[in-house]
Amino acid sequence: GLLRMEAGDREGAEARFRRALAGAPGEPDILVNLAEALSLAGRHDEALALLAGPAADEGADPQGAARARLANQRGNILARARRFEEAVREYEAAIRLDPASPAYKENCAAACIELDMVHRAEELLAQVEPEHPSAAVYNMIGTVAALKGERARAEAAYRAALAREPSNPDVAVNLALLSAEKGDWRAAGDAVEAVLARSPSHARALALRDRLRAQHQQRLECSTCGREWWAPKDLPPQPGLTVRGEPPADAPAGRCPSCGRLYCVGCASQHVRESRFFCPGCGQSLRLSDGALRWLLVRAIEGTRGGGST
Repeated sequence: GLLRMEAGDREGAEARFRRALAGAPGEPDILVNLAEALSLAGRHDEALALLAGPAADEGADPQGAARARLANQRGNILARARRFEEAVREYEAAIRLDPASPAYKENCAAACIELDMVHRAEELLAQVEPEHPSAAVYNMIGTVAALKGERARAEAAYRAALAREPSNPDVAVNLALLSAEKGDWRAAGDAVEAVLARSPSHARALALRDRLRAQHQQRLECSTCGREWWAPKDLPPQPGLTVRGEPPADAPAGRCPSCGRLYCVGCASQHVRESRFFCPGCGQSLRLSDGALRWLLVRAIEGTRGGGST
């Protein structure tokens, strides 16, 4: 069943877990796994009923460890269904039954953060962090500190998380959000672009990039191929520049002074006269007529030299 789950075959996993449960009714491992398969298929209520039914009672133990695992799994399912108040109640029950488990406290802290129960989340994380430090724990500590307005503490916690998991996109986005809140939107934008280079579909990174662009950047587009660039809205005056050799194909080649069309180097390379790019429609030489174009071209050239990115 676990192998079928790893392969993405939830129906096959469910069938095998049910066969296993028929052979060992009330076995907590099997109940938890079957409930997980049902929940991942969107059948949350069915999964919860399984964990609260007679089969679950059969597997209960006097010490409470098995009951704690079942309560924790109910919490996981409720959290996945975004029923966080109910999830917190189940996690708290799991903690009472098995106070030594750091996983239950981490899960409860995460659900508390969703409900802005900041002080309870902080209390739980303070119990976990000394003996079980992890990227997830430090990330939540940072989030709690950010919710309390303690930005320096939040940044220190996020950096501690990244020291343990340098490629963790969620932590990197949290740091970017912190930079944006401090007014350093360029650092935030660079951090978000680094996340999206590794995880192009990361929802929170995409949302933050959209927000930063709407507030602080201007969009430019090649008239031929639609390639887009983003430049700061508040650029200081940019010096003139002379380019020797052909710049990168994804850099802006310039704007036509007659029709106003903008071209990238890749498209403009098809229209060169006397070593200069010209507009195929008007025949005018293209010009880097505003600071944003000059800024983008410098960034593109630096990127090819390892000094930055477009």
